[in-house]
Amino acid sequence: MTLSFLFCSSRSRSKPLSNASASASHPLPVRPDPQLLEDSESTQPKDNLVRFHFLKQPKPWITYTSSSKTAWKHDVFLSFRGEDTRHGFVSHLYDELESTGRIKTFKDDQGLQAGMSISPSLLRAIEESKLAIVVLSPNYASSPWCLDELTHIFQFMEGRDRILPIFYHVDPADVRHQRGSFATAFTNYVKKSRQSEEKLYQWRAALKQVADISGWNTKNFGSESELVKRIAKDVSSKTTLEVQQRPVEIDITIPSTREFRIFESTRQAMDELIKALIDDEVTIAGVYGMGGVGKTTMVRNVALQAGKNGLFDHVIVAVVSQDPNFRRIQQQLAEQLDLRLEGTESETADRLKERIMEGKRILIILDDIWETIDLSLIGIPNPDELKRCNSKVLITTRRLDVCRSMKSQASFLLSILSKEDSWKLFVDWSRISFDESTNIYRARAIVRECGGLPVALKAIARALEDKDMAEWNIAVQQLRASQIVCLDDQGPAFKCIKLGYDYLRSDDAKSFFLLCSLFPEDYDIPIKDLFKYAIGNGLLREAATIQEARATANSVIKYLKASSLLLDSPKEGCVKMHDVVRDSAKSIPRYEDDHGFCVKAGCGLKEFPGTTGHGDHSAISLMMNDIDRLPEELVCPKLQILLLQNNAHIYEIPETFFQSPNALRVLDISFTRISSLPRSFGILTNLQALFLDYCIELVDISIFGNLKKLEILSMIEFPLKELPKEMGNLTNLRMLDLSGSYNIGIFPYNVLSRLCKLEELYMQCNSGDWGSKIHGGEETNVGPDELIGLPHLKTVKLGISDAECLPKNLFWDSNLATFDICISREPPSRDYSSEPIFSHDHSRTLTLNTTINSLPDWFINTVTEKAVKLQYLKCRGLKNILVEYNRGRLHGLKNLAVIGPHENLEVLMETITLVPNKPVLENLEELHLLGVSCLKELCIGELPVGSLCNLKLFKVEYCHDLVKTLLPSNLWQRLHNMEKLICEDNNQMEYVFGSEGMESEEISLINLREMILWNLENLIGICNCPAPNAVFHSLKSLAVYGCKKLKHLFTYDIAHCLLHLEDLSVTQCSSLDRVIEPSKETVNKKMVFPELKNLALSYLPQLTRFCSSESATIECPSLEHLHVQDCPHFTTSVSDFHSGNQFIQVNDLRHLRMSKDLNNINLAGQHTMDILESLPHNVRKRVEFVREIESQRDELEAKFFKERAELEAKYQKLYQTLYSKRYLIVNGVVETEGVATETRTYYENKTAKERGVPDFWLNALKNNAVLAEEITECDEGALKYLRDIKCFKIHNSKGFKIEFDFDTNPFFKNSVLTKTYHMIDEDEPNNTAGTEIEWYPAKCLTQKIVKKKHKKGSKNSKLLTKTKSCKSFFNFFSPHQVSKDDEVIDEAAAEELKNQKKQDYDVGSTICYKIIPHAVSWYTGEAF
Repeated sequence: MTLSFLFCSSRSRSKPLSNASASASHPLPVRPDPQLLEDSESTQPKDNLVRFHFLKQPKPWITYTSSSKTAWKHDVFLSFRGEDTRHGFVSHLYDELESTGRIKTFKDDQGLQAGMSISPSLLRAIEESKLAIVVLSPNYASSPWCLDELTHIFQFMEGRDRILPIFYHVDPADVRHQRGSFATAFTNYVKKSRQSEEKLYQWRAALKQVADISGWNTKNFGSESELVKRIAKDVSSKTTLEVQQRPVEIDITIPSTREFRIFESTRQAMDELIKALIDDEVTIAGVYGMGGVGKTTMVRNVALQAGKNGLFDHVIVAVVSQDPNFRRIQQQLAEQLDLRLEGTESETADRLKERIMEGKRILIILDDIWETIDLSLIGIPNPDELKRCNSKVLITTRRLDVCRSMKSQASFLLSILSKEDSWKLFVDWSRISFDESTNIYRARAIVRECGGLPVALKAIARALEDKDMAEWNIAVQQLRASQIVCLDDQGPAFKCIKLGYDYLRSDDAKSFFLLCSLFPEDYDIPIKDLFKYAIGNGLLREAATIQEARATANSVIKYLKASSLLLDSPKEGCVKMHDVVRDSAKSIPRYEDDHGFCVKAGCGLKEFPGTTGHGDHSAISLMMNDIDRLPEELVCPKLQILLLQNNAHIYEIPETFFQSPNALRVLDISFTRISSLPRSFGILTNLQALFLDYCIELVDISIFGNLKKLEILSMIEFPLKELPKEMGNLTNLRMLDLSGSYNIGIFPYNVLSRLCKLEELYMQCNSGDWGSKIHGGEETNVGPDELIGLPHLKTVKLGISDAECLPKNLFWDSNLATFDICISREPPSRDYSSEPIFSHDHSRTLTLNTTINSLPDWFINTVTEKAVKLQYLKCRGLKNILVEYNRGRLHGLKNLAVIGPHENLEVLMETITLVPNKPVLENLEELHLLGVSCLKELCIGELPVGSLCNLKLFKVEYCHDLVKTLLPSNLWQRLHNMEKLICEDNNQMEYVFGSEGMESEEISLINLREMILWNLENLIGICNCPAPNAVFHSLKSLAVYGCKKLKHLFTYDIAHCLLHLEDLSVTQCSSLDRVIEPSKETVNKKMVFPELKNLALSYLPQLTRFCSSESATIECPSLEHLHVQDCPHFTTSVSDFHSGNQFIQVNDLRHLRMSKDLNNINLAGQHTMDILESLPHNVRKRVEFVREIESQRDELEAKFFKERAELEAKYQKLYQTLYSKRYLIVNGVVETEGVATETRTYYENKTAKERGVPDFWLNALKNNAVLAEEITECDEGALKYLRDIKCFKIHNSKGFKIEFDFDTNPFFKNSVLTKTYHMIDEDEPNNTAGTEIEWYPAKCLTQKIVKKKHKKGSKNSKLLTKTKSCKSFFNFFSPHQVSKDDEVIDEAAAEELKNQKKQDYDVGSTICYKIIPHAVSWYTGEAF
């Protein structure tokens, strides 16, 4: 079924609204026939619409809205006397209005003959026009048709704001009082007696009304041309104004699907909710109801459709949950508004509020609120502010009192389902056809027990869908016998969810379900963590290997989702759990075996929850809290799972914490700051899974040797430099994860080989040269030969510094199923890309900084030829990819990346010297070329047919030597299946495709769907010759940016093939004058883009038309969004695209809300009528002339600021390119010419003096007199880790932000520190904001501990310990502020604060404007 909400309007009304209707504050629903609703629901037709009609009442003021959202057919109706002005002034004015591309103007070109009355079509044109321009010429009143037209204009266009008079060589006073030619005209009417007294009265009244409106007067302009241009300019700026004095018609269609069924209770709540969403007086609305009744689903479906249909520009959602975390809520909202979170919660709240108050209509949904919260702490404006920016807040909660306390102006109950609706939902989800002869009575009994809750009905329906009648009988008995007492009336939900749990097919499925309840509410639960916990807890034992167990786990997760017990997560690799289901799952263990769960995850706990009362708990989850101390002893003999991760303030585990007997199997203490493990840790002999990820302060793990049953050990980014030999005792270990542990330099020999049951090894660490001597002694590091002694090893992830470490002769009958091996002095690079190199995580990956020819044969046999993903990093010996393909037997390769400079790689593929007789790279799906600076051509010679036939993604970036054509015809003819092409920052490239030698009937690129062309400064065209027919036939999205020499995108021959194009964006192409350039033979043909939905044209100073031919017709029947910005000469109007969509979104200005006093400003941009009328005539003319002079000056100033901003942005981008190069050299990422090749490996000490420019930024800062005063000797230790300093202008502000990029260091956790200046003027800061530094214990440089004796006479002998602030450069990140408690400060304190702020700004401006641009001069001491 489909439910449609229809908001109706009328373009005219013959009678004014009654007082009753005009004063109504809420939209009034006009309901359909109830019988119709009942019939449509009972028969469940799939294509019926249920319509609700809402009349949105008029408002007495004008607001900005998108012109595309109104139903006006014309922007302007021209009223004029044809004999006076048709072929001169009016024709000129009409052309000027139309040339703006934004003003659709109606002009009656036929005129009226004597004896004719105004046609109905002309009256409709008046009614369907937003504005009317009345050209009052000397003989205007002599035409009765003009006067009738004027009368109708006033009848249909209430008020004066929509009627714009032009006094064309007439005086307004003559019009007002009917003098001169106007008097003559009325004298003739009276003499001829052809018009009634009433008609003459109406005409006189209309003339008086129009004369009272201030408009344009030819006397005030030097020429008609000047007048016409002024009128077009004024009207253009007003075409987004719409008088909202009539209801607006909007059609919102909400489909009823299997996931979201619209029942009577849902319909009633939706009815009320829609009314609240369109009511301007309601800014906060609430939906409340029992948990599991479907509040979230209903609200999100309604809001989504409301957003799609134009009620809101943005719909953003945040889940609050039972234990609100404001930072997490802010994060959710910020991500949806494209805001970057930085600073404190308060600073983030200010930024969020500023973003919302910018004015775009935003619907903010706060889901699952349990208690009253202060919206201002999140950053949500108050109700009055929301009203000003046309935004609303919609909350969902279980309690009405929460709605009231949150100041909800409209609260709606979502009731439980009726008996019949419950039955329909149950039947739908159980997928069973019931009749009187089967178990329909038992089914109805079960439905009654579900209490009308959709979440319970779905769970039990899926549990019983494949069960026989005996099972149904048992289910009925169990539900009736259940006497469980739950809070918040959740008994029915618990009973049904518990029954669904009971009917799960396996114990593994039940255990996975319960494990999910250990995570915080509404959490995106990582499946990989669930899997590891399951293995540690003894699940999935029927699987022979971890790989098989992982596959089983994925099947279990799918089964639980199909059983409606788990939900999909928007985050890849995760699942979610409904809060009602989670509450039930937490309680189930208590009823199973009296082993309860203690789950207080993500609750903001400061203390461990009691030292008693845990005796019967089998699982305790306290993850993601602020606990700072653990109890001395944990008495919990049945405990199997303990999750304490992400408690950053836990610094130690008491020695006796694990002393009491327990059955602990899973322990997670990741992201804590413990420095050592207690002696009682050795008692955990049953432990099977241990997680110590990111425990950066842990110094000793030798006690591990006692954990003989341990199967999973995870130590991601572990801080130790050497692994203990005792690790070799972990003979049952199946998974060892040392990913990112680059500090580990020593992995003693014969430790790895003793882990005989190891199946998965993740060892990206600084293990030096494999097999090398340790400290020059007899002991050696782990070697590749140790891998051979691990018979169960299936997965490895290794980092090897050099191919020379690999033994030349080795027999390895490898059973590896997956691997990720990096042979390079540097880790996989991200210098050229902020995103992962490949779009998919393939299972067999190899990264090389050498050629395959340098690898031993055994490695090629066991690894290389099995590789699915291959990445080359700065490989000097690489000359021809086809040579690598043959040597490495890369027939199964699916992903290839070549990254960084490769000195000898000028041609990627060359078939002249090496002639392949079979297809090459036939299975390749992705090809990435990033920063291959010396690459000149992609292919020389012909590739065999079938080569590259499966390539889907081709990405080439920063290959500056690539010249002329990126894809010549001999290459792109092979790319039949390419779907996406990304080409960025290739400065020399002139064409994307070369089609020399191709026949016009050849069809190529038939699967290309997306193309991105970015910063191609020398790009002349997409194709260098006429392209084959049907090229780009499947293209859906094209984005072009910064292609300065590009004059047009496509010829007509290509454009007519773009039948599936949906999105087209062209930005900052300074030479582009046409989008489509037709050929001579096709000038008058029609161009149709049947699926084009979104068209964006921005910053195109030369663009004049979409197509160069005025006679060519453009049709875009599906166009939904049209964005045109800073295209001053673009003349194509919205109507020229001939869209069948009534509601095209055009340069949306709805966020610019106008004042209610707008009626004091007329549409010609002049002062109010009474001010002007009070001035003498000559003075008024002078005022208007002076106003025009100042207006021209304002236009020049706006142009100056715009051009200056563009110029600054241009050069800032150029500066950043140079700064990036400086960063790479200073930090030793790349080497400069003439410097001997480094022999040390990447994995050796990162701060080695031989790499880069040591202490570059520290010395640059110290050599500046202003900054030297701020830097103490203690600061120098931390500033040695400073890698880069950047400065950014703040958008739409005079301020700037400084960003300090630090390497991992022992002083603080932050990797980036920022300082932001918001300016009043260029040299006067308004306020500042800095990063809160997360100091490691006892490492804070801005405070010191002072010990003092007690006062004389005190009996206390202990010293007093106090913390005092001290001088430090890092105080720079803590802005000087006046205490909020001190409303008034004395003069001396005020002067001191002023000096502190001045000094602070001196430091910031010195860094921004002196140090960053000229850092090397400050480093060497040349600058002063």
